[in-house]
Amino acid sequence: MVCILSKNNIYHFLVRLSLTIFPVILVFACIDQWRFLYETYDRGQVIGRDAYNLWTAGRILIQTGSAQSIYNNELFTLFQINNLDQGIGWNSYFYPPTAFLTASLMGLTYYSAALFIYTLIGIAAFTIAVSTKDNITLAFIFTIAAPMTIFNIIMGQNGLISATLLIGGLRLLNIRPIFAGILFGLLGFKPILGLLIPILLIIRKDWTVFISATITLIITATLPIILWGADVWWLFLSEAIEIQKNTLHHATGIGMLMITSAFNSARIFGFDTLSSYVSQLIVTAIALFFFIYHFTKKKNKSRLTPHDILFFTLSTSLISPYIHNYDLSILEGSIIFYCLSSKELTPKISMKVFFTICWCTGIMAVALNSLSIPIVPALLVIALYFMRRTEKQKI
Repeated sequence: MVCILSKNNIYHFLVRLSLTIFPVILVFACIDQWRFLYETYDRGQVIGRDAYNLWTAGRILIQTGSAQSIYNNELFTLFQINNLDQGIGWNSYFYPPTAFLTASLMGLTYYSAALFIYTLIGIAAFTIAVSTKDNITLAFIFTIAAPMTIFNIIMGQNGLISATLLIGGLRLLNIRPIFAGILFGLLGFKPILGLLIPILLIIRKDWTVFISATITLIITATLPIILWGADVWWLFLSEAIEIQKNTLHHATGIGMLMITSAFNSARIFGFDTLSSYVSQLIVTAIALFFFIYHFTKKKNKSRLTPHDILFFTLSTSLISPYIHNYDLSILEGSIIFYCLSSKELTPKISMKVFFTICWCTGIMAVALNSLSIPIVPALLVIALYFMRRTEKQKI
C-alpha cells in the first residue's frame, strides 16, 4: 500500500483537501443539528432524518399492511408524531415503491439500531465498490474522508448505497454482466442516477446487462403490488411526484441549498420556473452530447476504464433537475476508484484543480448557493469538458 503520508502523491492531496473543508461540514452539522443536542427532535431535526422517514415507512407497512399513509403527508407526519414526539415537524416520503422492501427491513427493529446498521452497510458497501484488490484499507480511509460520506451520515441519506449500486454495476459490466444488471435494477429506487444507464448499454450493446437490469427492475416494481396492494404505484405517481415537483419549484432554506442542478441555480439567480427548466435543458443537452460522443468514439467499447466511470458519474451529476449534493457520492466514489487504479501518483496542477472541483462539489454547493453564487453546474460542465479533452492524456 502506498504511504498516504507521502506529501507528493494524490492520496495525501485528497486527505488534505478533506481536512481543509471539514470545518465547513462541521459548521453545517452544528447549524442543522445543534438544538437536537438539548431539545428533543426540535423542528424535525432528528439525526439521520431521511433514514427516519424510510424507517417510518417500514413501520407503516408492517403495522398497517398498506401504503395509504406513506404517500399522504398528513397521515405520515401524524404517524411519526404518535410514535415519536410532537416536535418532529413536517416530514414526507418521496421514494418509489421499489424502496418498500428496504423500508420494511429497517422497520423490523428500533430506529437507532436500524440507523446504525443502515449506516454501516452504506460505508462497507461503498468501500468495497470503490476499492481495488490491494487497496481496501486506502479505500476505507477515503470513504470516511469523503465530504459527502459525513453529510450522508448526518442526514441519514442513501447516497453511499446508491453510489455503490451505480459504481459497482459499472465496474462489473466487463466481468459479471448479470450481476451488473442486478445492481442497476436495484438502483430503481433512485431513478435520477440511472438515466444514462440504458444509453450506455445500448451504445455498448450490453444486452445481457440490459435484460438482467430490466428483469430486476420488474421484480422490484411488482413485489410491492403483490405485498401491499395494486394502488401503491398510483399513490406514488399521484401524491409523491406532486410533492417532489412542489419541492423542486418552491423549496427554501436547506432544502433548496442542497440541490445542485442547473434548474435550482437558475431559481437562485431569480429565473422563473420555465426559464429555469430551459437552463436545465441546455445543461442536460451539453452533458448528453459529451456523454454520447465519448462512449461512441471509444475504440475499445468492451472495456470500461476508471476514466470512463468517472466520466459517466460526472455526466449523471448534470442531467437531472432534482439531484442533491448527497447524491454526489457517485462522484467521490469514482474519484477514489480512479486514484486507486492510477499509476500516476504525483498530481499535476490540472489534476489538483479537477479533483478539487469534483471532490468538494457537494459541500461547495451548499456554501455557494447560500451566498447566491450558484455556479456548481457550470464548474461541473467545465470539469466534464476537461475530462473529454484530456482523455488520452494524464489528467
